[in-house]
Amino acid sequence: MIDLNVFVVGDKREINIDNNGYQIEVVHVKEHEIPKKIESRFAIITESDLSFDKNFVKNAISIADIFNDAGIVCGPIKTNSTKDIAKTYEYDLGLSGAEIADITREQNNYPPINGSLIRKETYNRFTYNPTITNRHATIENKRFIKLASSSRILYSKNLTKTKHISEEDLTINNLSRYSYNLGYQHGSMLFHGRQDNKKELWFKFVESPEVLDRDMPRWLVKDSSNEEYLEQIVVIKCNYQIGFFEGLTNQSLI
Repeated sequence: MIDLNVFVVGDKREINIDNNGYQIEVVHVKEHEIPKKIESRFAIITESDLSFDKNFVKNAISIADIFNDAGIVCGPIKTNSTKDIAKTYEYDLGLSGAEIADITREQNNYPPINGSLIRKETYNRFTYNPTITNRHATIENKRFIKLASSSRILYSKNLTKTKHISEEDLTINNLSRYSYNLGYQHGSMLFHGRQDNKKELWFKFVESPEVLDRDMPRWLVKDSSNEEYLEQIVVIKCNYQIGFFEGLTNQSLI
């Protein structure tokens, strides 16, 4: 029996993942080709620009075997870039003490699908699907993560992956697309009924002190003289808010 299916989306680079003695099958697919059911014990869905620490598979499966009620096991995503703006692509809860943390009830800390280990029963029960809209296609699906929280979601700081950032990734267009998707995923996770959506929209876009701050986002930049960086942050933030609105309301603004 295959222990792990790895579904790789994209062709930016050769996938780097050590099998650590487990039976692994690596399959390159488009977003819409990712299967809705799996036969292996676990699955990882990843983009091709992600590389995994040498012992990632062994550590992740060991955690899942010890905590057999865990549906998803995840860890930090770092970048290989030293530029501040590249941190947009990172996921790191910054845990200092605990080796493993249960984040099942912490929606704001839910991991990306990218590089997370998903147990077969969780994958098949909630039928993973990528997010494909008229504006974007991505492997991310925060609604799936939310459904999977009926089992446990565990985070380990030892399950590190590295996203390999290119100069193209740091263009304002690609940063904006990525930020839009972050907003879309967070909004879709909060999607409930119409009345709840109205309350969330009022708080997020009208009542929030951040929105009412006319000088926003002065606190986002360390050096107020860096106008180019400031403009990038503003554009990225606006794209996040558009994505959040569309994910929350399930409709397109434009």
